Amino acid sequence: MNGVSLIMAILEHLGDNDQHIISQIHNINNLYLECLKSAETPNLKNMIIQGFMMNFFYDQGTTIMSLKNYQAFD
Repeated sequence: MNGVSLIMAILEHLGDNDQHIISQIHNINNLYLECLKSAETPNLKNMIIQGFMMNFFYDQGTTIMSLKNYQAFD
């Protein structure tokens, strides 16, 4: 949970349109997907979903492509 919180805080701090963050969306999604597999509490699951939503805010196309590559879009 701490890793997810840290990533979300960094994203909130940097604001939108940061190209370095956009280039890391695929890696961030991978971390979120790994955390989601082992998430046991509804609060943690909700936090991870918020992280995905934040990635959509940064770059919707990159996030969709990333989730499709991980076969996790559905």
